[in-house]
Formats: sequence, C-alpha cells, structure tokens
Amino acid sequence: MKINGLRLSFISMEIFTQPLRSLKPPPIPFSFLLSGPLLEGKLAEALNGQGPFDRPLRGKYGKLFWTRYLAKRPATTKDLWRALIPLSCRLDSAVAANGPIVESELRVYLYPWGIGAIIDMEIAGNLELGEAASLAQAVRYTEKFDLTTKGSQQEVSLKGLMDFCLSVVRGQAYGPNYPQGEQTEMFTVATVLDADGTDPTQPVVQGSDLHRTLEAMCGWNTLWKSLKLNPLTGSSIEIRQSPPGHLLYGGRRGRVVWFPGSFQNVGPNEHTLSCYHRNLSVAALQVESLCRICKDAADAIEASQPFANFSTTYRACAQFAAGTLGRLYGGTFDTYRSHSISQQIANMYKDPVNATRKQFGMGLLGA
Repeated sequence: MKINGLRLSFISMEIFTQPLRSLKPPPIPFSFLLSGPLLEGKLAEALNGQGPFDRPLRGKYGKLFWTRYLAKRPATTKDLWRALIPLSCRLDSAVAANGPIVESELRVYLYPWGIGAIIDMEIAGNLELGEAASLAQAVRYTEKFDLTTKGSQQEVSLKGLMDFCLSVVRGQAYGPNYPQGEQTEMFTVATVLDADGTDPTQPVVQGSDLHRTLEAMCGWNTLWKSLKLNPLTGSSIEIRQSPPGHLLYGGRRGRVVWFPGSFQNVGPNEHTLSCYHRNLSVAALQVESLCRICKDAADAIEASQPFANFSTTYRACAQFAAGTLGRLYGGTFDTYRSHSISQQIANMYKDPVNATRKQFGMGLLGA
C-alpha cells in the first residue's frame, strides 16, 4: 500500500481575554474587537467586500461548514455576530518547502478574545506507509520552510510559522508592543487524499501498519514506530453512511481521515476529500475558539469573580459561545453536524462549557 497524496492542517490560537473583559476597553488599534456593535459593522463591511478583511462565509475554505453552522440562512450581520463568525485576515507572505510538499497556505482569523490560525500543507508522492508517517512527523517537528514577507526571506519551523502568523496579526490588532497571549496546543487534521492498494470494503486492521501510520499522524508521538497501539475502537469517531473501510481516526488533539472509497483515483470527484478536510479543519478552529472563551468564563466563575465586573461584550461572547456549543455538541439539525466536534468538546472542554451554560441559565451538555 502506498500513499500518493496527503493534506495536513495545524490549528492553534492565541488568547487575549483581558482587553475584552475590561469595563474600560484599552485603546488598541482594532478597538472594534471589544464592541459588539462595532464588530457587527466590520462584519457588514467584509460581507460587502469593503475594508481590510476578507469576506466571511464567501470563500471556498470550509464553505459547507460555515453554511450549515448558522442557524438562520440567509444570515444578517447580527446573526453573524451572535454566531461569533471571525474576520479573516490577509497575510502578505508566502511559504515554500522542498521535496514532496507541493502546497502550503496560511490562514488567520480574528475573534474578540483572540487570534486563530490554520497552516495547511499538501504532500504528493508515492510513499510507503512508514515513509508517509515519517514525513508527516518531520513536517510537525523538524522540517524547515522558506517564509517570504515584505521582500525578505527566513527559514522557519512549523512552530515558527505559527508564531509568525499570530505575531503579525497580534501587532496589527493590539499594537506592536502588546505582550504575547496564551497560545493553545496545536490541533491537527490529516487527510489521505489518494493511495494505491486499498479496498474500501475492508476495515482497518488492529495493529496493522496502516493503524500505526494513522496514530503517527494523530497522536504525534515521536516514538510512533514502537508505540503500543490502543484498540481501534477507542480511536474511531462515528461517521454516517460509510463503507466498512472508512475510518475517521481521532485522538485528544488530532484527526486523520481515511476514506479509501473517496480517493482521487476511485472517487467521482477529486476534490471531495480536500473539501471535507477543509470543513473539518475550520470546524476544529471554530470549536476550539468557542471553547476557549467558555473556559475563560468558567475560570472566572471558579474564582468567584462577578460577571458584572466584565464588559457587556465579554458577557455576550461567553453566552453566545455557550449556546452555540450546545447545538454543536448535540448535533442539532440547524447547524453543522459532526461527531468529531462532539468529541472535541467532550475531550477537553465539557466541564467549562457546562459551567458557562449554567451561569447563563442553560441546560448542561448531555453524556
């Protein structure tokens, strides 16, 4: 079995809740982030193709997720604000890599409480399973990339790329000397786009080389070659109406898509898996973002800090996030439905989300 195409996405956030909490917002360059009405105005500008931000919901990246995420369609700018849709920033930078990495893209999003980033890498080649796993690990930990910005070039690691994306937008939004916020642990999505020697009717075998490869691109343990593999049942995320050989492999902070029936050499649409990958990646970022504002609110609750001491925009963001996460967790029909989302919330954020929902008189997330 050989892998011919692989897409990797690395997702992280930098969190800034203190300016949003303040009853007297600090004079940051992007002061609209700290005001619901002003942010709604920026969303309106972006939708009309005006201002410095890309239009939310109009691009191809994660289009299906954003379309289904909103409870009301067509949505007004007030709906976008209540759904906490981010503004998409433009980076005047390019990334290049050598060898089988044929494409790389940087995407950055602005939220009232922080900055989110997605780094995409696409790998092409005719790679044995172990080679593909080793290359993915190298991208994560050791590979160097040529970053070109403002006419200058520098060599950086993946972490350096992530730091760069966040720092550029931090300087624009909060000022050039604003201290760095809390950066979240990376969440990853890997999708095998094409492979030879597969059979979509045959399930992935426990302990097989394929199982080990999926774990290498999900758990990211550098000792993946000798790691004792856990039962596949514990890493299998439920997917709807799929052949026996399809597997959405999930860990604490990662997903791997193995859908051989949709590979480019057998599927009816060569872009199907790429689209699924983008939807899964942007869903992971949005859920991570909403969970982080709820975690901040839950920390305030645990510290017995009165919400009356926080700005109305902060309280609105926490309330909107807690409400939306309830819909996403329950998989209601008026939003994007994915067991990957439910598991992401449950694995790390269920307690803080429930604490925030309780604060605003909402029911708790179910089992």
